Amino acid sequence: MNEHESNPSSGDFPIPPSSPEEDRIEKAAERALIERPRFSVRLRISLVFLLCFILTSAITISLISLILRISEKQRFLETVSNFQIEILLARRFEKNFFLYNDNLNDALDQIA
Repeated sequence: MNEHESNPSSGDFPIPPSSPEEDRIEKAAERALIERPRFSVRLRISLVFLLCFILTSAITISLISLILRISEKQRFLETVSNFQIEILLARRFEKNFFLYNDNLNDALDQIA
């Protein structure tokens, strides 16, 4: 039985002879199917969104951590600044008391 005759047991239609051009196109199609990406477009899009979500979450967490550390340092600097102001006022009242013998009550109030 040659390839141009139909096979009665399979119920197929006869296969017409193919030209070299059709063979080349068929081989190119088979090669394209073999070389196609293993991931579907839907899976690729999902993976890209997941990657973006993970990247955004990592950036957000690191920025929140950075903001918390900066706020702690800011509170420390505010406390140091308040102490510095208090010390400068106490020194001013102390100087006025020792040099001019006045404002003893203000100097005592500043110390307390």
